[in-house]
Amino acid sequence: MLQVKKKAFSATDAMIASFHNTRYLVPLHIHQLSELIYVLDGELTVTTSGKDETAKKGDIAIIQPFQPHRYYTKEGANVHLWMILFSNSVIDDMNPVGANKYVFEKSVFTPSDELKRFIEKRMLDTGEEKVYLDKATLRKLKSLLYPIFDEYIDAVPLAKETRKLKANSIAEAMIYISEHFRENIDLDYVSSQIGYSRSHISHSLSTMLSLNFRDVLNMFRVEYAKKLILTTDLSMYLVGLESGFVSERTFHRAFRKSIGYTPLEYKKKHARSI
Repeated sequence: MLQVKKKAFSATDAMIASFHNTRYLVPLHIHQLSELIYVLDGELTVTTSGKDETAKKGDIAIIQPFQPHRYYTKEGANVHLWMILFSNSVIDDMNPVGANKYVFEKSVFTPSDELKRFIEKRMLDTGEEKVYLDKATLRKLKSLLYPIFDEYIDAVPLAKETRKLKANSIAEAMIYISEHFRENIDLDYVSSQIGYSRSHISHSLSTMLSLNFRDVLNMFRVEYAKKLILTTDLSMYLVGLESGFVSERTFHRAFRKSIGYTPLEYKKKHARSI
């Protein structure tokens, strides 16, 4: 079953960095952010597009946005890894021509010894998880991403064939929604813009993600609203409108369904961590 990582569906350039040192099992899932894993010790199996790859100590795995993937370690084995999730806009000028329509031939590659030393010397221990990094930390992490992607793009060619139709239609739909969720869009309009039929997109979302179009649209809107709630003084009514909701009632209902709190309860709960 393919899962959607709601936490990693964000309209912002939020980044997440974390350490793990345990047996690792992450089921098949999809999200809009790029994902990078550096294996410090042990061995990890990475599955993308139905193909298994082994990432050993010193290897890097890179997952493209909207690419279904999973991770696991062999029974009884441990892995120590470093992970970053980030918006592609963070390194937008590093994306090769055609990368939005094609996938790289593989996700795992072995960096040069020089790059390994560079990574291990400069990687930041941000704790178990850190979201919305401060500018100084973000700048340091970006300085790591550029040389990594520079080697990856040189070492791994783009695949000659495009993604499978169903996965590609989901990716294109989500990319379009991520760029236009604040507008008054619906399934008919999105299908006309990306060139797939309404029924095809609806069926693809249902069978691969167990979601409907409104679920996906509200996911983006709620994530954006969360950011506005924690970083602005806008009223909840204006937060809802700015996030794309047509009414305050609709905003509150979608927010509570997604988060489990009303927008005001969410603000109070997180006020001390701002």
